[in-house]
Amino acid sequence: REYLDAPVVSHNRGEATEQDVKMSVTCRVEGFPRPSATLTYQNLIDGEESRTISGASRIISPTSTEYKFKLSTSCEYSQYYFTCETQTTRNSDNRVLTQSSSIEGPIVNGCENALPVIIGGGVGGGVAFIAIAVIAVFFILKKVKSKFYSRF
Repeated sequence: REYLDAPVVSHNRGEATEQDVKMSVTCRVEGFPRPSATLTYQNLIDGEESRTISGASRIISPTSTEYKFKLSTSCEYSQYYFTCETQTTRNSDNRVLTQSSSIEGPIVNGCENALPVIIGGGVGGGVAFIAIAVIAVFFILKKVKSKFYSRF
């Protein structure tokens, strides 16, 4: 029987982690012929910073394979989102079978440099920067004006 079940995805970091922590994501696949697997991870909040990696495989049984994917956490991701994509080709008719499963990954805490990225990003960040600059100039001019009139 040639088949491919949806993969089971898990990770070893719980709900939250810190920056630069080594973590692994496991993708357990049931299928015959033996399927291949890749892991795509991205930022859960905006879907950006998407990356796809390959992992090391370990045969569990004639129809079960476990893939381990290793990565280091980064402040580029406020919260990870993992998708395991699997594929096999049936010998009987060369039809490609694909399956995928996704899970939410850990939130990344302790990112000191995250605020400039949030403020500086997009149109909203540009507007916020201009507003802060105008307020700063206003207070500087007010202070200079009060010093100027205090001389007379």
